Amino acid sequence: MPLVLGEYHVVVDFYCSRLKLVIEIDGSIHQRAEVKDYDALREEILRLSGYRIFRCTNSDVRNNIAIVLDRLERLIYTISSVY
Repeated sequence: MPLVLGEYHVVVDFYCSRLKLVIEIDGSIHQRAEVKDYDALREEILRLSGYRIFRCTNSDVRNNIAIVLDRLERLIYTISSVY
């Protein structure tokens, strides 16, 4: 389901509206130049709308889940302490 941000409909992997946190899990396609450009545009739209973006790779999720979860937990803690 896309986030509707003004005139933009931005499709993200996961998000928490309460924390304004977007979670993106990137596959290898995100290494392509045109996809990187599109991702950068989407991130700018999200940031201007007050969202924080947590990004990791499919490989990290498969091979280093403990590290990914630790990074995500720290970010959530940081965001939560602000609210």
